[in-house]
Amino acid sequence: MNRYIEHIIKDLVRDSRINYETGSIYYPFKNFDTKYITYTSLPDRNLFYSFTFRKPPYYEQFSEYCMVRYGLTDKEVSTVWEQYRLIMVDRIENR
Repeated sequence: MNRYIEHIIKDLVRDSRINYETGSIYYPFKNFDTKYITYTSLPDRNLFYSFTFRKPPYYEQFSEYCMVRYGLTDKEVSTVWEQYRLIMVDRIENR
């Protein structure tokens, strides 16, 4: 992984905020009215991981955000997503 990709991942992680009290996450790449997704309201927190991180409904927004903001290719976006996903899951599980 090159330094530019590593920089992008760090940017995304830095700009994503987890609120453990409310169980919500702010994603900088979301274009909805709200940029928060709640994970503690789900009956099984594992659903959060499968819904949110495995090509979620807003993956296209993530992809477009990375392509426009950072000039990434589809393959690079996929690499960034997988690393970002792993870091965010770790932050949730090991707060």
